[in-house]
Amino acid sequence: MMKQATDFETIDWAWKPLCKVGGAAALAILLLMAVQIAVFEAGPPPSTVTGWFELFQKSPLLGLLDMDLLLIVDQVLMALVFLALYVTLRWSRQPFMAIALAFALLGIAAYFASATAFEMLSLSGKYAAATAEAERSVLLAAGEVALATWQGTAFNVGYVLEGAALLITALVMLRSDIFSKETAYVGIVLGVMSLVPPTVPAVGMFFALGSLTPLAVWLLLVARRLFQLGRAASEGKLSIDVDGPAIGGWVGCQVHIFSSTNAWKNANNKRWNPDVLLSVTFAGERVFVITDKDDNPVLLRTDGKGFISPGVFYFRVPWAVRGRNELVFSGEGLKDGRVVTNSKTIPFYVCTGIGVTGVNSPPPFWSKSPGKVAERLRVYGTGFGRHGNDTDITVMWDGLKVVTGIDTDSDGRWQARFKIPPWSEPGPHTVKATSATLQREGVTKPDGTIDSNVHFVSDGFYVDY
Repeated sequence: MMKQATDFETIDWAWKPLCKVGGAAALAILLLMAVQIAVFEAGPPPSTVTGWFELFQKSPLLGLLDMDLLLIVDQVLMALVFLALYVTLRWSRQPFMAIALAFALLGIAAYFASATAFEMLSLSGKYAAATAEAERSVLLAAGEVALATWQGTAFNVGYVLEGAALLITALVMLRSDIFSKETAYVGIVLGVMSLVPPTVPAVGMFFALGSLTPLAVWLLLVARRLFQLGRAASEGKLSIDVDGPAIGGWVGCQVHIFSSTNAWKNANNKRWNPDVLLSVTFAGERVFVITDKDDNPVLLRTDGKGFISPGVFYFRVPWAVRGRNELVFSGEGLKDGRVVTNSKTIPFYVCTGIGVTGVNSPPPFWSKSPGKVAERLRVYGTGFGRHGNDTDITVMWDGLKVVTGIDTDSDGRWQARFKIPPWSEPGPHTVKATSATLQREGVTKPDGTIDSNVHFVSDGFYVDY
């Protein structure tokens, strides 16, 4: 089961604490940035190995701080920020967010490999204790190696990888409704500037110092939004449980909706009117059937206090186009003492999949009752083919082909009819749709797995005599 919060795209409530942790980590990075700038202003880093050894002897703490001790802490905190961003944005562009998270973690690991602050501290102590000139020369050479490693290959690779992670994340933000466009644009500027390491001659330090301002603004905006997402779980926001992938659901799958006492307020913080019958639309079309868990129809209305009754209800996803759709609840509310139409909108994502029902029970009137041998069934598919160009879809009943050569419409949707085979035994049977086009595109099944024969399995269909 996966929960989805209103006003935000698909975010599992189990991950809400990570949003808070990510927001706190972003603010902590801001604080450490200010401390680091103050340290550099108070004591600029030396330019020679001897100067570093003398600084470590004079003040080990200042030497560690000048060699980016706080940046090591920053990297740990940045990992938490990227994890929180992955959780909040993964269903907008999951492949890209997976790449961004991988780049970020690899970049952080590379930075750790380049950090030599404690090595320099140890070398400075040995240098101060050395009496022979030859030993001092060896220690100076080791110090040169440590300084070269500090801003060497690992540092530069890690810097660029984290810059790429920032840029990819910002571009995903731009296509998502979770973060503001301002946050995305600031992130794009930051990501581009972070692709140039400070070690690049002439322009490196210019880009590094110039990126501090967008970094501070971006961290502040990200922290604020992550805290908002993290608080949603404790504020009784309207939620959705989906029996299927966290991205939303496929055609025909059952969606579980529940609300807490303060979930149904409009933008003006006004509740619905008491005893009002509510209507539901999905992708602009009326959802005619709201049910209980067993698919028995129920009326959706408000109670005497203006809250939804029943508090838990269900509907099955209509034959909608793959991608983002809107689930809208409408009814009468109060505003400035006047009766107005109040509504609540939830973003919902339809993914690739199929649904099966009786031929006389088209969506949204999904039939879950047993079928009879030789009865006609109807299969609905959504999200097949890139740009709706799939022309080789096959439907199978318990592994045997019953319909072949199905074409999609321009939105990647299709439907087909077939009779329940006469040899079918009473009980549950599996309906499967296969697609050679989807196999080449590497699209996953509704359960999130991929196999060599890409297929999409419905909830099954029962046969009775």
